Amino acid sequence: MRFLLIGAVRRCFGLVSICLVFSSIQQPELHAVVSSVTAFCIESHPAKCIILAGPSLFDGNDTARIDGSKSDEYERFEKGLMQYGCAHYRRRCRIRAPCCNEIFDCRHCHNESKNSIKIDTARRHELPRHELQQVICSLCGTEQEVRQTCISCGVCMGKYFCEVCKLFDDDVSKEQYHCHVCGICRIGGRENFFHCSKCGNASFLCLKLHS
Repeated sequence: MRFLLIGAVRRCFGLVSICLVFSSIQQPELHAVVSSVTAFCIESHPAKCIILAGPSLFDGNDTARIDGSKSDEYERFEKGLMQYGCAHYRRRCRIRAPCCNEIFDCRHCHNESKNSIKIDTARRHELPRHELQQVICSLCGTEQEVRQTCISCGVCMGKYFCEVCKLFDDDVSKEQYHCHVCGICRIGGRENFFHCSKCGNASFLCLKLHS
């Protein structure tokens, strides 16, 4: 019985983890193990995960199958990019507002609608970003808990995704980032701002760096 060492380097969000698996399995089982690791990475963060493994572990057919699988996953992940959304965001999901149980393109669309002069003042309200719980995939219509990747069709519902603010946006040219001290997402690139702890006005806690 021979033992094989499988090494995989997984890069996700700038973090590198090394997976080592010792096994006495033969080539068919080996392919299954590596495929399962690849599938896990793609499901977690398809566009930001890379699996690197020693080429000697695969034959040509194995490599082609894995490359094809990753290509299919990536194509599904990117489907509909910049084709859906509203005046506020390009995204591939809509939201269900927990306050009124109605569906809107985004939180701002909800707030504009529910604070309209056509609405009785007693019924006007806003949706706090952190209270969002459910989203609806724009491609397949599946309603689900807030997450970046649709549980049904596998599409990415927002290339920029903040789990804290429940924010989705495919237009990453805004250079969004989450300020943990402010507690909200901002635009303009994290490297271009600093958080000022002396300012009393929350609107100006993150200040733009001067060149």
